[in-house]
Amino acid sequence: MMSEDFQNEPWFGSRYVEEDISQKMMELWRNPPEIDASLHLPSKNEFIPSDFSIRASDTCADDFANSTSPRCIVDEALIKFWYKPDYTFKVPRANTYFRISMKGGYACVKSCVLSELFIHLLKDELNGITYQVNYLFIYKKQQAIKEDGKFT
Repeated sequence: MMSEDFQNEPWFGSRYVEEDISQKMMELWRNPPEIDASLHLPSKNEFIPSDFSIRASDTCADDFANSTSPRCIVDEALIKFWYKPDYTFKVPRANTYFRISMKGGYACVKSCVLSELFIHLLKDELNGITYQVNYLFIYKKQQAIKEDGKFT
């Protein structure tokens, strides 16, 4: 290939060559002798909705009419569930926050290191799920705040 065969891309100045693809190469791409198993479509994203009939009704319950802030509808020892209807777009939306309390998480150096390791492993494990969620712009929050030996 001669240097005069190269063209320059106008915006970035990248050099390239235009060539026709041979019939032999086209046939090889159409019928490859083997296919690398690592090349595949991603698995089904369970967070993509298929039933769009679940929407807020035009007449919302009187309990939530004109509410400007979420209201706690489940308040138990291990879970709190807050609810605020979306009157604008009438679609479900969720923000999920986890608070994990570990007694003695920072009592000594060993506990501190193990607590930090646990946080990193937990975040790494959740990344597989939260990647698909983030891909759809459903927001998640992973945050570790040390507060009196508790993680938020």
